[in-house]
Amino acid sequence: MSDNHPFFWSGVDDQEDLSSQQQLINRQNQLAISNQFAKCFNTAAGKAVLAKLESMTIKIPSWTPEHQNPLEFGLMREGQNSLVWHIKERIEESLNAQKEI
Repeated sequence: MSDNHPFFWSGVDDQEDLSSQQQLINRQNQLAISNQFAKCFNTAAGKAVLAKLESMTIKIPSWTPEHQNPLEFGLMREGQNSLVWHIKERIEESLNAQKEI
């Protein structure tokens, strides 16, 4: 894939330089992906998986002083948390977009 693909980071800060039509296309692409997250995690199995991911990540402390290397462990745990928060944000984005319709 090239760097011009809409999901690469290279275009994130350049939104103001895009035409309004391209911004709309980008927004539609983002919503399409968010809708897929919502569909996936709105099933019984998806809800169970998300609940398990939350219990393993965002619902427990990231930093534990008794760990052999607490800084490294904490940074790794925050990366795990970030992924779960991302999933939840995409689901919320989809639900909010549906409310606007």
